[in-house]
Amino acid sequence: MGNTQPSQPLKARPPHECPYFCCCAELLKSLELPERYFTARYNMCYCEECSRRRKDKRFYPRADKQYGLPEGWTRFSLQLESYKLKYFDLWHRAYHGTTFKNVSSILENGLVVPGTYVGGGDSVSTRKGHFNDHFGPADFDTEQIFLSPSIKYVEMEAYSTTQTVRVNRKRYQAKVAFQALIRPDSYSVGPQTTGRKSPIDPPLPNSEMEWSTSDSDDIILYGILIKIIDY
Repeated sequence: MGNTQPSQPLKARPPHECPYFCCCAELLKSLELPERYFTARYNMCYCEECSRRRKDKRFYPRADKQYGLPEGWTRFSLQLESYKLKYFDLWHRAYHGTTFKNVSSILENGLVVPGTYVGGGDSVSTRKGHFNDHFGPADFDTEQIFLSPSIKYVEMEAYSTTQTVRVNRKRYQAKVAFQALIRPDSYSVGPQTTGRKSPIDPPLPNSEMEWSTSDSDDIILYGILIKIIDY
């Protein structure tokens, strides 16, 4: 990573030359999101071929944490205010899974705790499969924003649900997530809540799969991630 944004590996294949990236880009275009949210400068494809060309490692050290690349996904970078760029060297990296219908609201309002009313008078609710007021441990605080350092955890169905999306007259099974920075010491670390016994994403321990905070100001979204399952 450079002094402002994530580093661009030398001699990397430009994302726009990758067929998989192009297909994901068309999927993103179909969402008809305002262009003001995006900058193409730091787009990146993490498909197997592009990662092999760059000789990517699975994990990299970032701000005293292990940062796992989003293997199999494509990143479309978001436009950030200049003062936020310094945090790439200081804040931790995390992921947040969602659905395609929620992308526009998240871009407009950021990540917010369940129960928050956003534009149009809609209230953000807990996703099906997550712990809520009626399901989960009695002492589990559901009024939190949940992220994870692991893309493998976030791409589970309870967090990033596989959906059918039409692109250029063809239907694909795809997922969407956000890539984020989160301020150190602002969040709590907890175990996975899926009931999984085996390791989810070594060397990250299952006991540290979920990061939670109630303050959206501690989170900076810097990329939309898209993965096509049946490409």
